[in-house]
Amino acid sequence: MMTKFKLPAVGLLLLLTSLSFGFAIQPDPPADENLLKLQEERISVLTALQNNFLELEKRGLADLDRMSKVTLRLEKAKYEAATNNDQRREALKKIVQVNELLVKRQEFIHERGVGSSTDYLNAQADLLDARIELEKFNQKPDENSK
Repeated sequence: MMTKFKLPAVGLLLLLTSLSFGFAIQPDPPADENLLKLQEERISVLTALQNNFLELEKRGLADLDRMSKVTLRLEKAKYEAATNNDQRREALKKIVQVNELLVKRQEFIHERGVGSSTDYLNAQADLLDARIELEKFNQKPDENSK
């Protein structure tokens, strides 16, 4: 039996629908047109997948864990295709926001005795990973911020 937790789900859904870039490890800019084309195709497929989850959510059928993973994959793809540091920094901030909501959701579930402590600790670790990547990025010189 699947239990629905509306409180964290609403915040997560709102954030997931408003994201536009992101992940952590700073990639090299696209080296050639073929790579750029592949990145754009990946973004397109992941966007379609995310939209599918949003439609399922409207009907109350979406799995928020899978939906958040798709959103993080989409944001990582957009981050890797980013062309400047401002886009990358914004992406990292959004990745942190998603992970913060996932921690709140896991905490909500864990406090009610439904979820496992492993899921909660994994969510906390993912949030810390994202915060560390953002902090590292913020400490780098901003030479390519165009």
